[in-house]
Amino acid sequence: MSNINDVISGVDEVIKSAREGNFDEAISKTKSFAERATKKSAERLEISRKKIELLDSKTKLAKAYERFGRLCYDQTHGVDIDAEAYTSCLAEIDLQRTRAELLDKEIRDLKAKISDAIYGRDKEAPAADAPEVDVEVVTPEE
Repeated sequence: MSNINDVISGVDEVIKSAREGNFDEAISKTKSFAERATKKSAERLEISRKKIELLDSKTKLAKAYERFGRLCYDQTHGVDIDAEAYTSCLAEIDLQRTRAELLDKEIRDLKAKISDAIYGRDKEAPAADAPEVDVEVVTPEE
């Protein structure tokens, strides 16, 4: 089930089997086709779930950096800061950076796995580890 031609030929085989009166074979082929489609959908759903986790981790990382920045700012202006809060911020930053890196690698690996399944190892496939570009839309001030 790597491309539309495979899907069409699979459907043609099922219809041909049904026309010939071989309903067991038609049902078997239909189940096989449905199982492959379900597996692909599950893999894509897993990628989406990982992307959501990655966004959550990046949000938590940004908040940890913000807290750390406030602590550093307060410290440069003579305010005594809590050493435990400082250490906690550093630990949170390390945790979220590591988590984001791991999730990013898992997403790349899952994309590569799907790409290999679709294109096969012997065909030219788009780079699965190509960096994603974040785009920020800025509206001009009037």
